[in-house]
Amino acid sequence: MALKMHKIITAKVLPGQSGGGYAVTFEFDDGWLEARFHLTKEEAERQAARVGESEPVPHQDATYGPLPLQ
Repeated sequence: MALKMHKIITAKVLPGQSGGGYAVTFEFDDGWLEARFHLTKEEAERQAARVGESEPVPHQDATYGPLPLQ
């Protein structure tokens, strides 16, 4: 089965809180939002430079992804 891919359309580097390093927020072409935390400034900038690249869509199941409505 082929992996479903989505493309990064925006990325932003954010300073971490209380000296916790840096974070990067990503927006993908399918509406998916993601953040990665505890990065060095250099790694955060490298990750943010990936706008236009594609990566696999994370698999969602009962242990990962939105919680079911109660």
